[in-house]
Amino acid sequence: MESFDTTGLYTGKDRGKMETYPDGKPVQPFDIKEEDINIESIAHALSMICRFGGHVKLFYSVAEHSVRVAQIVPPAFALAALLHDAQEAYLGDIIRPIKYSIRWFEETDKKAQAIIMKRFGINYSEIVSKAVKDADNIVGATEGRDLMYHVETWGNLPPFLPDKIVPWTSDLAEWRFKEMFYRYGGIE
Repeated sequence: MESFDTTGLYTGKDRGKMETYPDGKPVQPFDIKEEDINIESIAHALSMICRFGGHVKLFYSVAEHSVRVAQIVPPAFALAALLHDAQEAYLGDIIRPIKYSIRWFEETDKKAQAIIMKRFGINYSEIVSKAVKDADNIVGATEGRDLMYHVETWGNLPPFLPDKIVPWTSDLAEWRFKEMFYRYGGIE
């Protein structure tokens, strides 16, 4: 097997940065700036990231999850709900047991979320946050029922949504995410 020298990889000026869709713009994921953020990048990345660390019966994107959360909150909160996981476009979807066990990551996640909400002019008050978290838990429980294996072991769950989740393609999830963003007044 042929070997190669990796010591020179990722040592340039953009070390520690990621390239973002659609143009390869370099972004430092642990130090996101408002000017780094755009809805095209968020919608595309979230449509390509699988929920639950990929441990699902079928591919199910964070973008679809976000749309479903936004569909069950009051319309005034829909944009905040749609973007509640937008930071995952830059930080990845870290499963809850890990995310909430690593304090610096939880803080980084919250900081990135706040920057994204500010970028899109969303007031993420405690009332909005609670409504979104409640909807997030309802959708998450329903995802567990329909896409996982042992939701009955998850503890005290909220009521499930009545309809079974049949996952969308990543292209459809991306389109629906962007459509909902603009329908509820999102401004790029």
